[in-house]
Amino acid sequence: MWNPHATISKIPLGAGSVLVVDDVLARPEDWVQFAVANRHAFKAAGYNAFPGLELGLPSALTGHFLDFLRAPIREAFQVRRVVRAHSKLAMVTTPEALLKPLQTIPHVDNLSAGEDHSVIAAVLYLFRESRLGGTNFYRPCIQAPALAKLVNDAESMPAEDFHRRHGVPVRYPGDSDARFERSLSVTSAWNRLIVYPGNVHHSGAIARPELLHDDPLQGRLTVNLFITCRRAMRG
Repeated sequence: MWNPHATISKIPLGAGSVLVVDDVLARPEDWVQFAVANRHAFKAAGYNAFPGLELGLPSALTGHFLDFLRAPIREAFQVRRVVRAHSKLAMVTTPEALLKPLQTIPHVDNLSAGEDHSVIAAVLYLFRESRLGGTNFYRPCIQAPALAKLVNDAESMPAEDFHRRHGVPVRYPGDSDARFERSLSVTSAWNRLIVYPGNVHHSGAIARPELLHDDPLQGRLTVNLFITCRRAMRG
């Protein structure tokens, strides 16, 4: 499954980092063909911040990713052991005009981890068209109460009221604004896996939404992985 010649690099991100693993899979084309064969099974996310279609992956495949990632994430993110994990194939497909408020601001993947746990997220790019975009990371420019209010309103208010109140454009997050500073943009590349702390605000870098497609052969196909880990003891 894994390419023995894969290369791992580290990009600083605030007090932490993003791991970038290039040429990670030995046969990435097989994953694309799996997505094509199961295209009918992709479903609209609906329950989270992801703006598109998803297909949950079996726990055995998630386990293969964990086997590869355990050592790198322990070293990079100071975690002790994996508590649980899940993965999915995903395609961003939502036109900007149909985005929900929560999808127009950067988000985090905390997944109710708790104080003793961390969530590590990973994205594997399975598309060659670089204009479909990589991943942006952000630093909030507003204080915690204002940030909590922004997120709560995005989750609870009608879209028109939210955008009028907060002045957030109806589009995918992009450049820095008064609420978030874009601190890092990682470009996509065929068969590239990025791994990052889930508590850092981020978003897909969707600068060309007109290129989005629901065909795995043409769309922004990724594997998304979420790993809840127990934090390493300090001191």
